[in-house]
Amino acid sequence: MKYCSILISNFRTKEAIELCIESILKRTDYKPYKIVVFDSSGNDSQDRKYLEKQRDAGIIELLTSENRTRHYYAMLKLYHYCNTELGLFLDSDIEILENGWLSILIDIILSDPNVLGVASFKNKGVMIPQEWFRAPRYEPKCMLLNMELYRRIQDDADFIQSNTSIEDYKGKQIFDIFPQKFPTVWGDTCWKLTEKILFDNKNDFIMKKIPSDYLNKKMNHYGGIGMHFGDYNNPIIGPRLKKIKARLEKLRKE
Repeated sequence: MKYCSILISNFRTKEAIELCIESILKRTDYKPYKIVVFDSSGNDSQDRKYLEKQRDAGIIELLTSENRTRHYYAMLKLYHYCNTELGLFLDSDIEILENGWLSILIDIILSDPNVLGVASFKNKGVMIPQEWFRAPRYEPKCMLLNMELYRRIQDDADFIQSNTSIEDYKGKQIFDIFPQKFPTVWGDTCWKLTEKILFDNKNDFIMKKIPSDYLNKKMNHYGGIGMHFGDYNNPIIGPRLKKIKARLEKLRKE
């Protein structure tokens, strides 16, 4: 059995990160695996206090930053830290619903020695303004990579250049994929990881798609909790947080 690291980037998702971690622990029958969290919530946050307790109990490995970081940099930090054969990037506001969720993805990635990873796929792709063509985009919210293959194409220079705070980076992304509503968080995450996997690849590695019904059956993705931190009365985020709290209470009683 190949060892898998479950890699989670977190920024002030409150009970969402608790639900994410505890649902993984309760509903993951695949072994061996470990949970690694990169948190940029700050020392005074509810998130950090919870994560430090989990680290001290030996439940997770914890990486931290005192500055809020871009999602893409957090992903790169986790992938570079990862020392196992497989690495699964998972959003911190995802709840695992069923056992077998991880085994399904690992079976897919091991079905062919040239499979670099398995992820959900956006059919519409993304627009690159400078060149005016569309490219497919793999979403990083749940993406499993064969790290032994990924290490052949990862670029340390990209990692260093990406170490920029979200405040310093505002408005400077190369590919303006999304409207101004979300430019600083998702722009380079969705494109540059896709670019790395699909185009900076001289080994003919391939990506597999997550089965079409997988995300609906195996997990809940609440979405946007960290992006709207502090705005907990938001008509979208407020109800999601309320549901997350209820789901967490129910999970802890099981």
